[in-house]
Amino acid sequence: MAITPLWKAGAESGSLKEFTSVSGGISISSTQAYTGTSSFKFPTNDQGVKGAASIPDTNQARSGWGIIPRTGGYSYAEILRVYNSTSSTPIFALRAHLSGANFSINVNGSLVASMPHEGLGAWHHWGIDCKIDGTDGWIYFYIDGLLKMSFVGNTGTKPMQSFSWGTSPAPYFYKGDCFMDDLYIDATPNEAAPLPPPVKRYPYYKGIADVIKTFTPSTGVDHYVLLDETPVSATDYVSTLAAGSVNTFTVSPTAALPAGFETAAVWPVAYAFKDNSEVDSRLTFRVSDGVSDDDGASIALPTTQGNITERFALQPDGSNWNNADVLTTNYGFVSSGDF
Repeated sequence: MAITPLWKAGAESGSLKEFTSVSGGISISSTQAYTGTSSFKFPTNDQGVKGAASIPDTNQARSGWGIIPRTGGYSYAEILRVYNSTSSTPIFALRAHLSGANFSINVNGSLVASMPHEGLGAWHHWGIDCKIDGTDGWIYFYIDGLLKMSFVGNTGTKPMQSFSWGTSPAPYFYKGDCFMDDLYIDATPNEAAPLPPPVKRYPYYKGIADVIKTFTPSTGVDHYVLLDETPVSATDYVSTLAAGSVNTFTVSPTAALPAGFETAAVWPVAYAFKDNSEVDSRLTFRVSDGVSDDDGASIALPTTQGNITERFALQPDGSNWNNADVLTTNYGFVSSGDF
């Protein structure tokens, strides 16, 4: 069982965009930041999920984010805070004590755990798993998936009504150096035990050659060239007027997995649409090892250009992915539905 996701960025969302809060809303860019996929950038201090209307009657949360921790400022800075409706004091706070050169967890204003500073000046993945409960609560703090600090016991009175990132009274990370890629918030008691927020990366693997190409190219003969464009072109594309058309491609990595990482799944992504809203034209993703094909669901296409994607947790032969086989597998799509 897992905590219900309120925000979950990444390849699952079918987006490679970065979201940044700005006055009056959000801006969207293709920066891709630290995580290599979509994330939420915190450009100023004290931002997060706030207010009873935002997360009503919650008592559990799990969050992961990429951050460059730095020293500087006043005696301490609060990196993350959780409040409820009954007090102006945080239920708990993750603090950086600049004069004492340590991190700490503070519950209801009292120190309950501490550790020396770690990882200053470099990208790391920080994670928090917390449960707000007067007797059976917990707080777990992870760096790069490894448990660094924890507290079990009275963590305060629920509901948790704000979950915010930022610093007070002074900056501890530079503005723009915090990118959240996962946030799970849930109101169901005991739905999940403490787990580290996963350290996830999404390298992009580009097509380098055609294997099967029965779609019609808008120009030229190399289909893979028409599909790997930044920004996406409205004039270069492949199309079809019938179900059963196939395009598959070999791939080459443009970003290697970090040492120690293993492939959990692959997400083919297509930027596609149908030009007739009255017809149920669809697209089916395919992964192939040359012997077996694995076709995903038949996905309905939007009438305006947009990303669609599907997660393949297993190789075409039914085995788990490994890093080497990702590069020897062919990826593509099949037209499906009505035309």
